[in-house]
Amino acid sequence: MASSQQATPSLFDSCVRDIDAAYQKLGHTLGWRFLSVSRSVLDGPVRVALITINPAGRVIPADHPWASCEDGCSYLVERWDDAPAGRSTLQVQVQEMFALLHASIRFVGAVRELMEQSLIAHFVPFRSPRFAELPRKSESLALGRQLWAKLLPRTSPRVIICLGRDVQRELRQLIPRAMSAMHVSCESHRTGWGNYTADIDTFRAEYGAVRLLFLPHLSTWTLFTSSTSKANMPSIIQAATLGF
Repeated sequence: MASSQQATPSLFDSCVRDIDAAYQKLGHTLGWRFLSVSRSVLDGPVRVALITINPAGRVIPADHPWASCEDGCSYLVERWDDAPAGRSTLQVQVQEMFALLHASIRFVGAVRELMEQSLIAHFVPFRSPRFAELPRKSESLALGRQLWAKLLPRTSPRVIICLGRDVQRELRQLIPRAMSAMHVSCESHRTGWGNYTADIDTFRAEYGAVRLLFLPHLSTWTLFTSSTSKANMPSIIQAATLGF
């Protein structure tokens, strides 16, 4: 136990140092965010990871921590977009998604606990109004690859959910290398929202299957509450967690 407690700050602090050094070197000015949950998540294996591309907006509110969210999960406890705490569009969508995950993997504990025990973070920690507007994008993505090459093998998530094609492209290339996993298959599922699909890539690692679930970004596509798509989401989540 003691060695784990010593190793965790080392990984967390190493990532924070790398982020801050790259932030200064690349000349970013809008702040950065690392973990949307407590740093204790890095203690060991997790079942679920949620990875978005980068924090959006022009400022980080003064009460939003940069390195980790020690008061719980930011998708539950923080105020975003002038909404009450936990009630912005994206926060609600992620909460509904985790409710389905909770049922599908038969998690013992509350949905809140599953969220707090999952690895939730951005692929690129540097803030921009939109990812397309992020300065020094190629160098910033390189920093993201460096971070996740350390985080994925340490935390060993079995289900990795990514929002947006940029993250999907990065993780499809990174998972085989970082997790020593072989790509086995890819299947697409109709979300019910026009022609938008959810993609599930399956990889085979030494400790079992790893699945990468791509979803369109939930801040725009409210898949888990819209009448056109929410009926399709339980089967998609079940497919992504089959056997877990």
